[in-house]
Amino acid sequence: MKRTILAERNVKEAAFKLLYADELQNALLLKCIVQNRAADIRVLGQSVSLRDKSSGHYFFRSEEIGEFEALYGTAEPKVFFISTDVLYEDLRRLHPQLDIHKYAQMVYKGDGNFDLKEYDGIAFRKMTPEDLPFVVATQDGDEFDEAYFAHRIESGVTVCAVEKETGQIVGYFMQHNDGENGPTYIAEKCRNLGMGTELLKRIIKEALEIDPWVVGLVRPENTPGQVIGLKTGHVRCPKEVLWCYDI
Repeated sequence: MKRTILAERNVKEAAFKLLYADELQNALLLKCIVQNRAADIRVLGQSVSLRDKSSGHYFFRSEEIGEFEALYGTAEPKVFFISTDVLYEDLRRLHPQLDIHKYAQMVYKGDGNFDLKEYDGIAFRKMTPEDLPFVVATQDGDEFDEAYFAHRIESGVTVCAVEKETGQIVGYFMQHNDGENGPTYIAEKCRNLGMGTELLKRIIKEALEIDPWVVGLVRPENTPGQVIGLKTGHVRCPKEVLWCYDI
C-alpha cells in the first residue's frame, strides 16, 4: 500500500506513539506535543514532522531520506531540528545551502530528588523582568535578541543565583523556547565551585513540574558539559541530533 501523509483526526496520537517508541531520542518532539505547542503534525511511514507554535521552528523524526524529503517539502522551513543524525550526509548532498550543527543530546532520567548544595551569602530564585539587562549584557553573539530573553524570563523555566548582600546575579540558567536547556551564565568568581551543577539541579526540578523530559544539547566535543549532565542523572542519546539553518 502506498504510504501517505496522515492528516486525519488521529494524527497527533499516531505521531506520539511513533515518537514514544524511541522516547529519549525524540524527547524534544514529545515535549512539544505534550505542552500543546505542536501544530501542522504530519506522519509519513516511520517519520514525523511538526511545527513548534512557540518558536516557529520545525521538528522532524526521520531516518529515511525519501520520507524526510516529502515532509520537508510541505514547508521548506528556514530553521529545523532532526532528532537523529542518520540523514546528515544526505542533507549535505541534497541541501548544500544548509548550515548543519551536530549536538550530543542529554536527557534527564532521574526523579528530581537532588541533594542541593547551599553557598554562604548566595540565594537562589526565579528570574524576573528586572534581570533582563544583566542577561543581555552577559550573552555573547547575535543569535538571540532582547525580546527573546524577555520572553524566556516571562514565560520559561529560569533560576538564578544572587549575592544576598548586593543582589548581584552570579549565575543563571534558562530554557530555550524549543524546550532544551540554555542559555546559561556563571560569573568568573563562582566557576569551579559547582555552581553550574547546582543551577542545573534546580532548573531540572522546576522543569519536571511541566513534563517528564528535561533535555540538554551539548557540542560533541564539549566533554565537561557532558560530564556535568551525566553527574546530574542525564543519559546521552545513542545518536547525535541536528539543528539546520537555511542560509
